[in-house]
Amino acid sequence: MLECRGKGCLVLVCLAIILRSNEHYGKVLAMGIVHRVRDCPRDEKEWQKASDRLNCTSGDSSTMNKYHCLPADNLTTLLEFCYTRTRTQVVEGQCMVFIERKHIVNNYDCSMFKEGCPNIWYFMDQMYRFPACFEIDPLLHCYKAEATCQPTTWNVSVLSDSSQSTFVNKTSTNLTTADRNNREIDPLPILLPLIGILGIAVIIAILAWKNKWRRKRFFGRKETGRPDGNDEELRAFEMRPIEISQPERDDEESRLLGLEVNEISQPERDDEESRLLGLEVNEISQPERDDEESRLLGLEVNDIDRLGIDYLIHNLPSDHRTFPMIAEKLKIPQEILYWSLKNREKFVRSMKVGNIRVFNGRAMVIGCARAGKTTLVKKIKGDKDLTTTSTSGIEIHSHTFKLNSDESTIIVSTDEEKEKGCLCLAPGMLEILEENTQETSFGVNVNVVPDQSNVISPREENHIVDKASSLPSSIESTLNSNNDEVVDDTDPAVNESDQLINNLTAAAYVSAGTDRSNATLEHNIDLNDCVPSVNRDNLKMLTLLDFAGHSAYYACHHIFFSPRAFFILVVDMTKDLSTVATEACRKEGLIYSNWTYADYIKYWLGSIHTYSSKVAPVILAFSHSEDNGADPEKALQYFRQICKCLPQNLLDHLDKRRIFSFQKQSEKNVEDFKECLAATVKSQSHWGERVPISWTKHEAVLKKLKESNNVVSFSDLLRYVSETNDRKRNKEEDLLNALIFFNDTGVILFRSEIKDIIILNVQWFVDAFKHIIFDEIHMEVMEDMRDFAEFQELNEHGLLSSKVLIVLWQNSNFYQHKNSLVNHMKHLDMLAELSKELWYVPCMNKQKYPWEILNNCNVSSRLCFLFEFLPFVIYHRLVVTCINKLGMTPWKISERMCIYHKVTVLSYKDHRVLIAICDNKERPHRNFPYSIEIQINVTKPREIDTRLTSKLKEDIFERLSVLTQGILSSEFYSYVGYRCRLETFGKNVESHIITEEEMSASEYDCLKCSHPHIVHVGSIRRFWKKDEAQTHLTVGSRTSSSHPFAATEEMTNLNRVSRLMLGPCTEQLRDLLRLYIPPASFPAVIQRKRSQLKRLTEPQRKLILPNSGVYSGNYDDMDISLLYILLRNVCGIQAHNKGWGNTPDSADISVSANIERLRLARNRCSHTTEGMSNVDFNQVWSEIRAAVVDLDKVLGIGNKYQEAVDFILNDTMDPVKDKHFRDQLLEQIKDINDIRKKFERIEGRTKKMMAN
Repeated sequence: MLECRGKGCLVLVCLAIILRSNEHYGKVLAMGIVHRVRDCPRDEKEWQKASDRLNCTSGDSSTMNKYHCLPADNLTTLLEFCYTRTRTQVVEGQCMVFIERKHIVNNYDCSMFKEGCPNIWYFMDQMYRFPACFEIDPLLHCYKAEATCQPTTWNVSVLSDSSQSTFVNKTSTNLTTADRNNREIDPLPILLPLIGILGIAVIIAILAWKNKWRRKRFFGRKETGRPDGNDEELRAFEMRPIEISQPERDDEESRLLGLEVNEISQPERDDEESRLLGLEVNEISQPERDDEESRLLGLEVNDIDRLGIDYLIHNLPSDHRTFPMIAEKLKIPQEILYWSLKNREKFVRSMKVGNIRVFNGRAMVIGCARAGKTTLVKKIKGDKDLTTTSTSGIEIHSHTFKLNSDESTIIVSTDEEKEKGCLCLAPGMLEILEENTQETSFGVNVNVVPDQSNVISPREENHIVDKASSLPSSIESTLNSNNDEVVDDTDPAVNESDQLINNLTAAAYVSAGTDRSNATLEHNIDLNDCVPSVNRDNLKMLTLLDFAGHSAYYACHHIFFSPRAFFILVVDMTKDLSTVATEACRKEGLIYSNWTYADYIKYWLGSIHTYSSKVAPVILAFSHSEDNGADPEKALQYFRQICKCLPQNLLDHLDKRRIFSFQKQSEKNVEDFKECLAATVKSQSHWGERVPISWTKHEAVLKKLKESNNVVSFSDLLRYVSETNDRKRNKEEDLLNALIFFNDTGVILFRSEIKDIIILNVQWFVDAFKHIIFDEIHMEVMEDMRDFAEFQELNEHGLLSSKVLIVLWQNSNFYQHKNSLVNHMKHLDMLAELSKELWYVPCMNKQKYPWEILNNCNVSSRLCFLFEFLPFVIYHRLVVTCINKLGMTPWKISERMCIYHKVTVLSYKDHRVLIAICDNKERPHRNFPYSIEIQINVTKPREIDTRLTSKLKEDIFERLSVLTQGILSSEFYSYVGYRCRLETFGKNVESHIITEEEMSASEYDCLKCSHPHIVHVGSIRRFWKKDEAQTHLTVGSRTSSSHPFAATEEMTNLNRVSRLMLGPCTEQLRDLLRLYIPPASFPAVIQRKRSQLKRLTEPQRKLILPNSGVYSGNYDDMDISLLYILLRNVCGIQAHNKGWGNTPDSADISVSANIERLRLARNRCSHTTEGMSNVDFNQVWSEIRAAVVDLDKVLGIGNKYQEAVDFILNDTMDPVKDKHFRDQLLEQIKDINDIRKKFERIEGRTKKMMAN
């Protein structure tokens, strides 16, 4: 009875709500139905037609229900309606606007209009007399007549989500008459009561069903104490995919997620088991995290709400923990928040021009060899033939799947849909873009791709893309558009360049006799038909990457572990986690050789934690579950076993609701799995983020180029993009930002530090590396080939010769792009360049380290970097980066390089650096069971230079930080320790790691060893700690920061570049002048060419054209400024494609282009007074080095000046020498300024003479 009364009360409450809503709705309708329009009538006749169309009152006799057409108060769109109240008289100097959310009109002061502001009193329904009150810029939210309103290149009415009303009809005035008449029928008064009645019926049905279900469960428990084992409850126990973003779950949802009744009612487990199960820890919605989010965001929320996208152009919080939450609130890519203010401002400008939302997911299928990864991919694709072969490398299934219409699951895309890019225009953008193609600075053309569906809803048809209120994408890249270029000393027609400096100088080595760049296009391409596509079905795509399980292929996996990805870890359910996974690595003696299945799972999750995200979701797929019939209970038990093997922080990636088991010949759980994929991809923070609409054009160009090219240079791509439009301002920055985004989303491979090389075909690049890192199975096919010994060098020692590379790549087009591919692999730390004909591939090395080679050496203590999971790829990359970037070379004994599977010995400045990876499974190291260890050694009786070792510690510290923290982090690696004994690495002496925190006292009592001993901390740390003299000097220098030569890192960078320019670079230009004009011939040549040298300074003229006699020197007394003048004007060197005095193309490696680069670098250094940041230093240094390398080839002197450049990079800087070089540069700057003044005086006199 009580229950019936409760239901009756509920019905009455619902009816009251409906009546209340109808009452409110009536108030809304007092304004009439509001329609969005593109323009308002401009004369009385058109105004009357619009009034008749909406059935508004006509004639002067009536003052109510008059037709009105006004801008919205936020100035984003125009609105028309019948104003049912009395029309208002408006005073002069005022326009009128409509406040949509309050359904009232308001005045707007137009005194700032340049023209068109009403200068008389008028009635509100007579606004057609003042067209300026209608003309708005919807992107800038201003009237076009206002002086402060600068028109944008997109003259469209872009609608903001935040301004849309529930009762707004989104049609426009250009509809047909039939459409207009249809709008007169108001369905809301009919629909609302019907919806209310249906809602009451649904509520009653739900209450009745829940009551019945609860009673059934209650009596079932009372009788049996546990649920029935019938099929229905068994199905209820099966794990279903869930909406991860859903914060609340009722009992029914928990039941469907696998929380069966008997599990809920069983006795509570101990703390350890609860931790392992992750039932409480891994709940997606955690109150603690919400509290933390609120605490971290603080007042930022108000600023974000107030400023919208403009929030990015202000100073951001120093606490980077707020960045994910800020990005989510703004719906922008998180990477933008790490950019400089200058780059964020550029991005905001691009976004305000126009933006689109991106729905493109990326899933990585990972796991051991023969786990069933490829079979699983085939099953979800719906393939009937499940026959598979061993995957080598990575198979990329681009856009293979899409979300279905209600976004509840994934389905296979059609071939046509797979060809669409990740940036597709919404249907409503078609008309807008067609109208504005000629006006936009991005020159976007649009091509409508035919759709598979024949039905398009009016809502989709009339949809208009939203204005940029939030957005960005990708990682920071340093963009420098400063125009601090050197004044041309010789050509009066050349002034300081106004062009944007192209900082993306080609870094790829181009051998003599080849084309100007290996990244140039194979042939000209017609881009006239290169257009972005339109998705009428609002496609939301998912790309799958299937990774090879053999350990040899792990070297390239980290490249694809994007922060935007989620992961599918496939595990063979029949395998005991404690048994050795022989399928993944068959060779004995390797670090992988004795790995168990649990070790591999821990490795995969650790790699995700390092290279993707610390919270990246992982879906567990248990294969080969035929024996248990894919029983979810068995899957849950196996999941618990896995959790027991993992450290706490890796459990954050797992969730018991994301586990599924599969049978090869059964479809069981496949649909649930696909639903989970859809829910997971939608839960990611980047899903639906906004990017500039100009990037759709960039992606279309990349797709077109990819049809016939696998690699392209940045300069060529920039040229193609620029040719689409005459407006080239900010083209380079916009393209660079877009490329970084496309790299993050897996469309291309691009690194700003590699500069000019863009890999268009990612699968092609993977296949190229796959041909190099074959495993034991794929090695068998090469045994019958000639020169098999050289293949053995690669397979056993990791030494890749140019001869072997030719054979490996001969049957493909890889070799013709050899330089581009190898250079990209170098910068991704996949291989190290030992010479122009030899490379080292660490992941192929299988040699055992003989510690006896260091028997006759003095050794340092061992510096240890600690890890929770095996950092084998990090170890490989550290070795490569030490060779490629720190100038180290493999140490040789008896002409054999000392490079081994787990140990590498490198030579560095009369010392040797041992880098090793260790597996410390002893109990004292259970929190950090793995370490990368560094030890310095020299041959006896030499002593180790502790100044060098302390600098090495800093360098390696920084390199490891980059390798382990990923692209979004700027933190240094913090887990550091030392071995307790001073012994040669590999010697069979027991030792343990002591962390830096444990070494606070002068002595440490080591109880970790089986025989306790005292460790003298000073003797261990002295090798890695700066001595007192160094520390004192540094502190003293910094305290005297007012001195112009205070020892700061920025000033040291600047002084190092100055030293390079005034030393090796100047000497190289002298050698170049000697090549073209031998000193003995110089007097005769200079006499013939003296007419071309009118702009010499007085000292320069006296030097080479003395009043008496002739020049008799050997060019050693010429500075870089004079050398540039002579090389340009006297030597007959052909000008580069941009002309002398201008910045050359990045891919131009001509002699004149490289001379120009040295001039520009020298001037950039000269114009800098505040020092040079590390980012600028690395960029300038790489540009100088590339030019020096090319000029060395022209001189035919081997690597003479290249070696000098590398030496200065790593040499110590002396303060006395720094001041000397700085003084020289300042003197040269003074000379340049004198030249400038003289030139200006001459130019002024010339103009006066011409005027007279």
